[in-house]
Amino acid sequence: MNSCNYIQHMHTLIRKQNHKNITLDEESAGSGETVGVMTRSGKAHYVRWMGFISRFDAVRSSGKSVKLVISRVDSADLVPGQYVQGCLTDSGVYAVLDTEVAILSVDTKCV
Repeated sequence: MNSCNYIQHMHTLIRKQNHKNITLDEESAGSGETVGVMTRSGKAHYVRWMGFISRFDAVRSSGKSVKLVISRVDSADLVPGQYVQGCLTDSGVYAVLDTEVAILSVDTKCV
């Protein structure tokens, strides 16, 4: 097990696959579902979804800050150029939480 800890929450992320909405939440964490991670070239690379991680645990982990390709956070649609902050680890990728899901614009650097 890596140093990323799960935290309990009520958040749901949605990603698009063709015309289908894929739900990403704690129940689907580690199930083999994937989520897009933006590469430096601007293309999405799909990585195993591991759930949510607190910002504190993400900073303490050996994970890398990344941008997740998500279309909706809870009931709010994201616009093109907005991403969810992620923490990429050897086992997969987590969405980073403070008290809410961190949403980034296209030119925001991950911290």
